[in-house]
Amino acid sequence: MAHQKKGDFQLSLGFIISVVFAIVLLSVAIVWLRGAVEDITGLTTGLSQEARQALTNTFRTEKTTFNVYPTRPEVKPGARVVVGVGVNNIASDGLSHLYAINIIPSAVSENICANGLTCTASGGKTLTSFMKGWTTFSTAAQRVTINNNFIYEVSFTIPPETVKGTYIFDVVSCYDKVTGATPSSSQCTTVSENQWGGSAQQILMEVTS
Repeated sequence: MAHQKKGDFQLSLGFIISVVFAIVLLSVAIVWLRGAVEDITGLTTGLSQEARQALTNTFRTEKTTFNVYPTRPEVKPGARVVVGVGVNNIASDGLSHLYAINIIPSAVSENICANGLTCTASGGKTLTSFMKGWTTFSTAAQRVTINNNFIYEVSFTIPPETVKGTYIFDVVSCYDKVTGATPSSSQCTTVSENQWGGSAQQILMEVTS
């Protein structure tokens, strides 16, 4: 009887070790597969350290209030790319301020549409509507203390049917220029009175084959 119990215990221990080993192998396989998929499709999971460092260095060495990096990313149809949009609070009043950004389709290369954004994209959408659907970013106003900056992550997911070429977006930043008026992302445009950082920055999205 005791011999049987010993055998049962050894069997159970062996089973547990096998399960643990299988879980470890599965975890390694998932990590490897995720890396392989990202290499093949160009998918990214977040803003790169290079982009963060580039924006941080710019704000540290120059009196720049608003910047974008990278300004000319390359991406394949069906893939995703993340761009950093940074606001730097060096306001002359020395106070904290609320900031919001907006990403606005503004133009495309001639091979996509010879008349700007007037052409129809896939699915019958206007090019403006089609391009707006690519972007994901925080529309909430962000408070930034004086002499500090905040970097937004703007994700562009390119539909598989996208025609290769250059898609241009205006990037606008607005702030609470009027005391107590929280800036709205949807109302932050290239003609807004409360723009922060001067004229709009641009992202030239190069969709490659």
